[in-house]
Amino acid sequence: MFNTVLVVVSLFLVLVAGASSAQTSFAVLPMEKRGEIKPEKIEEAQNSLHQVLNDSKKYRLIDRQRVNDILKEQAFQVSGATDPNDIIKLGKILNVEKFVYTVLFRKEADQFAVHCSVMDVSTGQTELVKEVTEKNYSAADMGRFCAAVIIETYPLLGKIEAKAGDFFIVNLGRKMGLKNGDRLFVARENAVGGDDGKIIFKELVRVGALEIVSSDEAWSKARTRRMESGVSSFMKDYIVSPDPVPKKEPLISSVPLLKNVKKGPLVLDDDMKKKQYLSVMGNSGDSYKDGKLQVNATLRKSGYAYCFYSAPFDGLDNSIVEGTIEFQKTTSKYNRIGILFRADGKYPGNRYALFLNNDGQYLIEISKNGKLFPLVPISTTPLLNRGAAANTFKIVAYESKFDFYINEAFLIGLEEEHLERGAIGFMTNAGNYATINDIKIWKAEQE
Repeated sequence: MFNTVLVVVSLFLVLVAGASSAQTSFAVLPMEKRGEIKPEKIEEAQNSLHQVLNDSKKYRLIDRQRVNDILKEQAFQVSGATDPNDIIKLGKILNVEKFVYTVLFRKEADQFAVHCSVMDVSTGQTELVKEVTEKNYSAADMGRFCAAVIIETYPLLGKIEAKAGDFFIVNLGRKMGLKNGDRLFVARENAVGGDDGKIIFKELVRVGALEIVSSDEAWSKARTRRMESGVSSFMKDYIVSPDPVPKKEPLISSVPLLKNVKKGPLVLDDDMKKKQYLSVMGNSGDSYKDGKLQVNATLRKSGYAYCFYSAPFDGLDNSIVEGTIEFQKTTSKYNRIGILFRADGKYPGNRYALFLNNDGQYLIEISKNGKLFPLVPISTTPLLNRGAAANTFKIVAYESKFDFYINEAFLIGLEEEHLERGAIGFMTNAGNYATINDIKIWKAEQE
């Protein structure tokens, strides 16, 4: 009995110790300005940056007031904060691993920009430098975009702490935003040594994936979902992350990637007449008219009109969605509509999108915390009927692979790992207007 209790207590202590080190600690330095920027704009951008980083649950953020107090005590000048010795000294006082240094400025009258850099306390060196900017977006948006770049660059990393029968115990839990059913990528760290035996390089090698079956605030129990070829087991101290590690670049294919995937049970048959499932936010006019969904942003000067299917259609993973779109007359030369999938149902949020326009063009992108990252650049295809003619679309999604069809003809294939499940939705930007009809969703199954 005593030995059993000792083992349980020892495992608990290991889990607590591991969980405390899973989140990288960040301190956000007070945002600087360049040029004529109103103080309230600085505050908007900095609040947004801090809020998005905090909401991601990937990091341990040092309280802003504590950062300000220490800066004042140490008489530390934030402007041009690049001296490695100062960074190391301040980092030790705050007990933090990374500093975020930002500068807000205007590139044009209608265009804010943020210069963002991340400095590592252990070396005092700057390891990320990025400028984020978009026309017609607010200072708060710039803070959000800056946070999205940081989140993209610094994934949440944990590790396997122990094996318990057929399950693995990892030091990531609910306080990091994880829940039952979530996927964890598993990677092994390989060290490369020189001829003198010293380690000169470390790299992560993907070995498979786990699935969380139960979780606490600080840790989770997970089972094997997939192993890479040649891998027979997962080991203690292997790296785990809800983000793809190591990151793989998107793969674009000119041939279908999912030829062996077929339509399974019908999940939704929405003819836009029997029921009205959707409510278009930011719309100009009613959401439904003449038996069609109206995605109408013609009266908007900025932003989007958008909508998402809600429960029980908001957690789709392997699925096939089909529908019909029609571009309506507007004053915009390029009238476009976005078909959103694996979306978190928020705006701005995380989702994939296939955008089509009335001039025969398409674009595929991923949004992470509202920051757009192109996956397939804007391209022209003869498959799209131009003008006001109707077009049908089909998106086949299975695990990390996607096939896209326009008017029953194959358009392009894509492999991308970030988003595993979510909702179907529609979006158009200011000045644009399209209608949607005959949406059908099936569960996708392998033949």
